Amino acid sequence: MQTVYLYDEQRQYAGMQVLEHDSFRPARSTPMAPPKLNEHEVAVYAGNDRWCKQVKPRLSKAVLSNVEVACEHAQLVGNIWWLPRGQAFTLSAHVSDLPDTQLMVMVERVVNAEQPVDDMRFVANVVNGVLTMQGCFELSGNYLITAQRLNAGLERIGASYRFVFEALEFDAYVPQ
Repeated sequence: MQTVYLYDEQRQYAGMQVLEHDSFRPARSTPMAPPKLNEHEVAVYAGNDRWCKQVKPRLSKAVLSNVEVACEHAQLVGNIWWLPRGQAFTLSAHVSDLPDTQLMVMVERVVNAEQPVDDMRFVANVVNGVLTMQGCFELSGNYLITAQRLNAGLERIGASYRFVFEALEFDAYVPQ
């Protein structure tokens, strides 16, 4: 295993990648300092005070649209889906430029509609351009699915795509 550290053109840390094999051998490297970069490159610390340039991977954008939530008592109020606590639901949406896959969706329970206090994980499936996710909110409260949170996870695992969508907000209420 080998850890590769990435830096931007201002020599600011931009992330890391763990390679499962030791095949990273820079063809050209410079000692002591990151090389000069253009906007399509990152500097990679190759160990032993040596650096090299690598082209940034081109990321595709997976745009979510036409989001629907199926649940017996679900209703869309403004931009917030109201769902009874403890009731199963199915979220579906069209997604562009994403092959058939499974992914982990982080749903954050929030206060003041923005401050995460907890999160839940649901598995979503993408088949023929349609994302589906089944879930259930056991606790009442306000929940968010954001592109920012999903993309942070995708970056961490080195995925070749990032999501683009407005935050999906849910209010799980105590049914009467």
